[in-house]
Amino acid sequence: FQNKKLLILVESIINLSFQSNLVDDFKIIKLLEEIFIIIGNFKTNINTLSILKDEINSIFNEFKETENFNLNDEIKTKLQNYNKTASVLMNKLFDSYTLYESLIQKYIKYISLNDNNLNNTNIVFDKKENNLEEKKQTLEIMDNSVLLISEKEGKVFLPYTIEELNKKLETNSRYKTLQQIIDSEYILPLSRYSNPIISRFREAYNLMKYKENASIIDCLDLSMELSFNSSLNPAIITACKNLDELDEYLDCLDSNKLEKFDIFEIKYDILPFKIS
Repeated sequence: FQNKKLLILVESIINLSFQSNLVDDFKIIKLLEEIFIIIGNFKTNINTLSILKDEINSIFNEFKETENFNLNDEIKTKLQNYNKTASVLMNKLFDSYTLYESLIQKYIKYISLNDNNLNNTNIVFDKKENNLEEKKQTLEIMDNSVLLISEKEGKVFLPYTIEELNKKLETNSRYKTLQQIIDSEYILPLSRYSNPIISRFREAYNLMKYKENASIIDCLDLSMELSFNSSLNPAIITACKNLDELDEYLDCLDSNKLEKFDIFEIKYDILPFKIS
């Protein structure tokens, strides 16, 4: 039950990330902070439940090993301590659920104010928003070691290698050419990152879930850690092939030595500043 609620909260954040009309205003930041608090509560509850599960199994095994299944004083004490912890947890579960229900109402109200057509909103984890025209010419394709974030074109061009493109071509029947893969998976609309806080959450979650096959708790730990890192462009998370690459970039970022990051080059194509 706790895991299901966690997933709903994650889906809520992912859903927010594809509301292109949302901005980093005070209300959405407060909403995110509240979501993160409740996610933290659920994570704590899940951890306590896991501990209690191991504890009651241990007590039961100890009970089975006693002579004539005797409920001795030591086992009684352990059961009493178990019941105290379980009783406190039950109250926390109730409180968490109450906060969750209140939050969902706020979330629905917020989305309703920003999107008059909720029925057309799909909750997805790895949505691709490209509507590129099919290219008429096949250009010579080579490895691309550059992450280009282009305001001029309104697109993000991710790095790739011919080797990984060929693997996708071999394993995915919907692609007929390497260029189709590039257009679909390596050229993304800049609007995907219009809300940096939520975009960092989504891209970190996707990296952990789909590239690292991590547990939901590990996915959430990284996502929540990076969400409010204003120095981190979310497109860089997307460009990283795995957690090791992201960790290396974050180390360089924290030490203010980005010139040492050499896994891929990062370029910005920025619109000229207009003087009114």
